[in-house]
Amino acid sequence: MNRRQLIFSISSIVLSAHFDAFGFPVSKYLGQNPDPEYLRLYFKKMYQWHCKKYFDFENQWTKNEKEFLSLWVKSLSSLGLKINEDHFLENFSFYHQYKDESLNSSKLKLASITWDDELLEKINLILKEKNVSLSEIEKKNFHGLSWDFKDKKISVYSLVTGLSSNENELIKSDLISKKSSNWLFPILQSRTLDLNTKNISYEWQIPLKSLTPESFKEGLNLDVASGIEIVYSKVKHSEYIYRLRSLSNEAVHPKVHKIINQMSNQFNSHPDYIRYISESDFTLIYP
Repeated sequence: MNRRQLIFSISSIVLSAHFDAFGFPVSKYLGQNPDPEYLRLYFKKMYQWHCKKYFDFENQWTKNEKEFLSLWVKSLSSLGLKINEDHFLENFSFYHQYKDESLNSSKLKLASITWDDELLEKINLILKEKNVSLSEIEKKNFHGLSWDFKDKKISVYSLVTGLSSNENELIKSDLISKKSSNWLFPILQSRTLDLNTKNISYEWQIPLKSLTPESFKEGLNLDVASGIEIVYSKVKHSEYIYRLRSLSNEAVHPKVHKIINQMSNQFNSHPDYIRYISESDFTLIYP
């Protein structure tokens, strides 16, 4: 059982608690597949907390997006997709990006392993509002959407089972220097539209295997587990997402210490992943 599953296994929500008293006492054993009702409440509480403390998504949604969120919550029935013991794709993620001495907590990802027709209809309406349509590959392998309201971006996620030969070679040359040349499938592909410039960018989030974790975390003040992923983009250097056992304040800029402490106190949770370049350029990813 990995850390994420353990948290869900030993955590429970106090349904009658006032908002600021919300917490996760060790009182309910859920196993690897949490009860869907509990999982939906877990998301709602984390969403409400994020809106109250960091960024209010409620004031940003269009009518179609708000209706989609409501339908998505009702359909939420699993944590996400388990790739192996070290890699897991969550069905929802809250992001805190710190870069250039600025904090952006306005990104939220909503995903699912399966989609019903009503949700897909809402997704198409949302994308139509942004003048975006799904490609045939995205329709076949659709995984979810994310919104970054501060930077005015929307991303379409799909699960793919291969890369072009050129992309393979570029990524492999990077990984060989890190003592790993193998990766797992599926790969999470994102297509991001900048709503200001209308520019489109692609990224591939690739789970790695057969690696020496020390070769990736050398010089980093991170308590890294074995789950490490490379994020490849054609327009910038490769970055890495580290699955964490824990996260100390010393590893990141003091401006986000408050977030780490609040999430620990309220949800008994530290970021499950960190997209890390340096202590002043990183993204915390919850839950």
